[in-house]
Amino acid sequence: MRLVTLCLLAQVICVSGSFAQGDTDFDRWKQQQRGEFQQFASARDREFAEYLRTHWQEFEAHKALVRDDTPKPKEQPRVPGLGAPVPKSNPVSPQPEPHKPQSGPQSKPVSPQKSPVPLPDPVQTEPELNQLLSVDFYGNALQFPRPQNLHSIQLAELAPAQFAETWLALAGTDFQALLKALQAKQSELQLPDWALLQLVRKVIKAEIQHSATATAYSWYLLNQLGFDVRLGYSKTDMALLMPADVPVYGRPFFTIHGERYYRVDGGPANSLRIHTAGFPSGNGQLRLGFDKLMHTPGEKKSRQLRFIDGGRIANTSISYDPHWVAFLQDHPAIDLEHYFRALVFGTTAKSLDDFWRSRIQQDTPELAVNRLLQFVQNGFKYQTDDEQFGRERYLLPSESFHYAAIDCEDRSFLLAWLIKDLLNLPVVGLHYPGHVALAVALPGEPEEGAAVVEHGGKIYTVADPTYIGAKIGQVMPKFQGVKPELLAAQ
Repeated sequence: MRLVTLCLLAQVICVSGSFAQGDTDFDRWKQQQRGEFQQFASARDREFAEYLRTHWQEFEAHKALVRDDTPKPKEQPRVPGLGAPVPKSNPVSPQPEPHKPQSGPQSKPVSPQKSPVPLPDPVQTEPELNQLLSVDFYGNALQFPRPQNLHSIQLAELAPAQFAETWLALAGTDFQALLKALQAKQSELQLPDWALLQLVRKVIKAEIQHSATATAYSWYLLNQLGFDVRLGYSKTDMALLMPADVPVYGRPFFTIHGERYYRVDGGPANSLRIHTAGFPSGNGQLRLGFDKLMHTPGEKKSRQLRFIDGGRIANTSISYDPHWVAFLQDHPAIDLEHYFRALVFGTTAKSLDDFWRSRIQQDTPELAVNRLLQFVQNGFKYQTDDEQFGRERYLLPSESFHYAAIDCEDRSFLLAWLIKDLLNLPVVGLHYPGHVALAVALPGEPEEGAAVVEHGGKIYTVADPTYIGAKIGQVMPKFQGVKPELLAAQ
């Protein structure tokens, strides 16, 4: 568990409330425990600060990992002989501009005449809790206690000695109330690690305008929260670097002691000087799976869709949460199986369930899958990620109802969830060169001539939500005879 020592101190303080006031023996013991903790923390911080003065090494950045560099088709493939496509309706939101990678926190070199970082008084008092930091976090109006001396510390220049002095100054500031509040919000709002990281940075930037100093604050607080966060810098650049529990695509990284550390800001692949060992309690990787659904205020937007269902034109309106979409906008891209297994945000899940469950409840599994196939094939415009975003980007089902178009991966994630949720049938993802589809384990034997794969002792029939007009068992001609990589989707 992160922040073990802080939790132990919190337990000591909580236990004290059960004793009567005036129990001087217990009060003295409590003060002793608090003092021992502060001495331990101070010794640990001093040791790490000394390390920061000298132990830095130049690292060359590795180019961002690319999952599949095979070009995707520019037009959505269609089964030969089909009639005219169904006109697609536009989403309520405008098409986003192509993504531009964020640059790292830019800090102009500071003249040597600036004074060094001032160290605060080592005797700390509790922050004034009536002075609160207010933050709008994806629609959640949050407040946090403002520690004292926040503005008395500033990173004067990008240099090891200044990083060490800044760390000591931050260590001398009482952040306990803020750290506890951040942990409480993480639990209350079910924040995944990427959301907690964004919350820390947002809280600091709401109060600290100097970008390099704000980055240093985030570096310190994230380490105190148990993450392994390294600081990297050059003459004009400064970045937070973190390891992840899964490979990350599309972001430069550095290899330190055999482990990949990714630029949190997704900035340029420039060489940086990085401290080679981490803070003793900061050893946690970023967990980047989609097994948590962050709580939001519940705002809804809707997407009007037209598609073919049973040979007729059908219309529906599907709701999604714009705050969840905004949170995912800069989420690091990870392996495809995590998207196949992802939870779907409740607003979208309920909307899809309400529309489809009654419509297909009398259908055979094969007929129901074919109807869902037609929905995903015909209900959305097709566009590659490079054309729409300027980079490869995978969309979870909730996001697919926000953006102007989706490609093969996004369609496959959506169809996989629909089949699992509505029909309770096992699915497996299929990765071909430059293309993604899926396959479904139908009850009984597959039809003769149907394209199938075997996985875990079961036979799965191919279902391609990008190949317009294809029914279950049909595969694009270019992939006939091609053995796809199988991606776990359960």
